[in-house]
Amino acid sequence: MEQDNTIKAGPGGQMESGDEAQKSLMDGLRVLFWVLKLAMLALVVLYLASGIKQINQNEVGLKVRFGKIVKSAETAEAGPGFKWALPWPIDQWIVIPKGTQRGVNVEFQYQMTEQEKVQGPSPFAGGSLVPGKDNFVLTGDGNIIHVVVRVNYRIADAAEYVENIMDAGVEGKPGELRMPEKGLVEALAREAIIQAAGQFEVDQLLTRSQVFSDRVEKYLQESLRELRAGLTLDDVLVREITPPRQVQAHFNDVRNAADEKGAMVKSAEGEAVKLLTETAGTGYEELIAAIEEEEGLRSSGGDGVEEAKLRIASLLDQGQGEVQSILSDAKVYRTQIEASAKADAEYFEALLPEVRANQQVVLTRLLLSTLEDLFPQVEKWYVPTRVDQVRIMVDKDPRDLQKKPTQQSQNR
Repeated sequence: MEQDNTIKAGPGGQMESGDEAQKSLMDGLRVLFWVLKLAMLALVVLYLASGIKQINQNEVGLKVRFGKIVKSAETAEAGPGFKWALPWPIDQWIVIPKGTQRGVNVEFQYQMTEQEKVQGPSPFAGGSLVPGKDNFVLTGDGNIIHVVVRVNYRIADAAEYVENIMDAGVEGKPGELRMPEKGLVEALAREAIIQAAGQFEVDQLLTRSQVFSDRVEKYLQESLRELRAGLTLDDVLVREITPPRQVQAHFNDVRNAADEKGAMVKSAEGEAVKLLTETAGTGYEELIAAIEEEEGLRSSGGDGVEEAKLRIASLLDQGQGEVQSILSDAKVYRTQIEASAKADAEYFEALLPEVRANQQVVLTRLLLSTLEDLFPQVEKWYVPTRVDQVRIMVDKDPRDLQKKPTQQSQNR
């Protein structure tokens, strides 16, 4: 017997049941729609938030819109902090480590074995250099040298760097400093080294490496500026300049001789300064300049010779050292000579009346006085003239008699 499951309702009952179902369906759809709207809003917010970029210290950010750098005001660089732009694919942030120093080593070295790389090159190993395997540089006088240079640089213009050097579509590894410009800098540095080395002789390169370094830096900076690479050099350090190791010993001999010469010149200059200081004091340079000026004026016949002499005399009076002692002795001697001459003049003036009265007597007296002064130990003997024979018995000098016992005691 079948069960009757029909629900009987009054008039309009089936219509009321269908409305409630439709209403429930609409409410469910409405809730689902609101959920979808909230989800879409959240996605929009997340999408817009993805345009936020944090820029750290020593970094700058560049906003790129459809592949073109966006500039605000006069610069396109954004400093440290949180920055926002429209999300990809409209805008994109490129972060550049502008303040970080970068560097490349450029070597023109001969090929070394693994053992030489560990223990250092042998000065006598190896035969002739092989182009293509051994790197070297030609100097202006046709010699060969090996050079090792360190180039330190940093990014100066981030916009130029991104436009002309950096591939914005290539991402580096986390924590890794990307250096897409390394190959370019190394190639330009090699060209600058070759160009600069050709302007110097080998002796100049071995003894004046700083001048060579400055020349390399000049040429390299000019090349980077022409390419608008956005890079600036901090310094170019020449770490090593050596001749080929086959002739290293000969260059060492020449260098040692030059060092010895420099040491001797330096020692001589030190002795000269010491002697001049002891002679004329610390102001000897000014005195030498004044003497040279006076000699130049005198040789050219120009005016101002007397003024130059007065200046020299003033400097001598103000001087120190041995010259001051010499001048003091000269002044004392001059005073003595002047006093002696004055005394002689007064003596002869006083003697003049006697000479006029009896000249012969005065002259004889002066002669005898002079002889006594010249020969104080000489004994004088007066003998008559016009005699046939004269015998003079002269005793030995008492001083000679005193000397003989002394000499005999010394001989014993």
